[in-house]
Amino acid sequence: MGFWVILALFLTSGEPAGAKVVDDFTHQCDGFFYKKTAPDGIPAVNPARICQQWHPFPDTNEPFLCFATLYDTFYRTPIWSAYYLMRNSRGAHQKIPPKWHIEPQLIANNLGGAMQKESEVPDDLLPSLKERQAINDDYGGSYFDRGHLFPNSFMETTLRDSTFTLTNAVPMDPCFNRVTWSRLEEQLKSQLLSNCVNVEGIPYLVTGSVPNQNRKIPVLDPEDTAPPGDPNDDYNRVSVPSHVWTAVCCDHQDENRKFSLAFLGENKAEGAIETLLVPDLEARLRDLYGSRNNIEVFSDLCQGADKERGVKISSEIKKKIVSGNILIDRALERKRAADNLAQRSSSAQKQVKTSSGTAYALQFPNYSEWNKFYNSEPGFICELSAPGRVGHTTTTLDHNEFFKRRKRDVAPETEGPVCLVQKEATLPTLAMGGQCLNDVCSNKDESYSWCWMDQKWEYCCTEKCEFNEEAKQYECQSSSYGKVPCSPQYSSVTAAGAACRSDHPCGKYGSTHYWCYIDYGETWQYCCSPKYPCGSSGQNLCAAADSGWKEIWCRM
Repeated sequence: MGFWVILALFLTSGEPAGAKVVDDFTHQCDGFFYKKTAPDGIPAVNPARICQQWHPFPDTNEPFLCFATLYDTFYRTPIWSAYYLMRNSRGAHQKIPPKWHIEPQLIANNLGGAMQKESEVPDDLLPSLKERQAINDDYGGSYFDRGHLFPNSFMETTLRDSTFTLTNAVPMDPCFNRVTWSRLEEQLKSQLLSNCVNVEGIPYLVTGSVPNQNRKIPVLDPEDTAPPGDPNDDYNRVSVPSHVWTAVCCDHQDENRKFSLAFLGENKAEGAIETLLVPDLEARLRDLYGSRNNIEVFSDLCQGADKERGVKISSEIKKKIVSGNILIDRALERKRAADNLAQRSSSAQKQVKTSSGTAYALQFPNYSEWNKFYNSEPGFICELSAPGRVGHTTTTLDHNEFFKRRKRDVAPETEGPVCLVQKEATLPTLAMGGQCLNDVCSNKDESYSWCWMDQKWEYCCTEKCEFNEEAKQYECQSSSYGKVPCSPQYSSVTAAGAACRSDHPCGKYGSTHYWCYIDYGETWQYCCSPKYPCGSSGQNLCAAADSGWKEIWCRM
């Protein structure tokens, strides 16, 4: 019986619902570990071993075992998650996630064995929930991302919702998470599919974080008065890790195909990623965790006969990550040259800050100037960003100054719109924004590219989304079918100046106007159309649709 058949049986094996938070991973969910042996020696103050279960089909009673996590209720963060790269994990990251979940059995054993939504927890148990794990409010206004340890793109498509649990997330710097670490995940997945999964190898992965006792969220605003009782009840609850790491073992019957590799990254905007051998990672982790014991991620280091195989693959991954930074560097150089020329005759755009090739924030005197530039560089866009978020990711601020600027909701020491230079989404993409549901964009015997989204199908763009002056709307080519309406990638800030949810930028999402969610509930706001940005319809006015319809107030 092949491994992937065995794995399918393992995932659907009727583990008792109570086997969620366990005393020992052995015989509960040890199939997620190389040689059925969990990492050893990695310290946790108050450890909780979680066999992560998910109910993908509400009408069935059988939960799926999805991955394993060592959680620390003291830091309220996962120390590591162990998982596979699934064979049918095709497609990129899920762009519009479900609401984030919590682990009920960290509160009480009688709450069932599958993760659930925070809103489903009885009111009388909410204090216990806050005491032992992170909640969604901990991330609200912090400007940190909920950074996956087990990436949702590595999971089988019908089970990706299971990775959206706060017991699988740590506060990550948004620039590091969305650019550097995201590139690592993308390239690692590509290499493992071709060099391990597609040649009948078994890819075991462990991704972890190093807690930081001195940096936690939410941060208490110095101008506010702490609530009665323990100040840690609402502030300084969730540790912001100093580092994140991933160790990989491709197990194979052929010792020449077996290999291991590892990566270590510093959780900050300009944080770089190191490629390491597994024993070198273990030595580094011992220092970072301050462990007195030896750390063992894989029981025998997962070394095959070809000792250089892992080195070659990790070098290829690092090369792809670095090349992405070089492309952005070149785009910025062209931007600087244009600035130098324009500054001789007018007040042109100016660079605000850079962060060592990771992301670049550019400032413009007005939205009209931004509109001319935002998608003029081939392969890149300059996406509008909320001032507070840009200020946080591109500068180092004293806590007092950070809160003052956040309350004013203006970029530090700047005026005018600010945007982040980033790569355009890889084609094909959904024309109106969003994410395919258990599907990918393709023709499927039609003349146009399309995929399923929720309960209907949607067109996909096979070429860039651009404005059609005659039709007065953004359009893109969809294979040989012709032009279809589309929603460009252009902004993550609403007309009122609020930051869009990190996974839900401004877009049409099937509507005629632009909008985005601003929290993980149902709160949304209008966005200005990129064709009619703030100020185009008069001071503090813009249009929410490409036709000029829905004139709304906007924050200049």
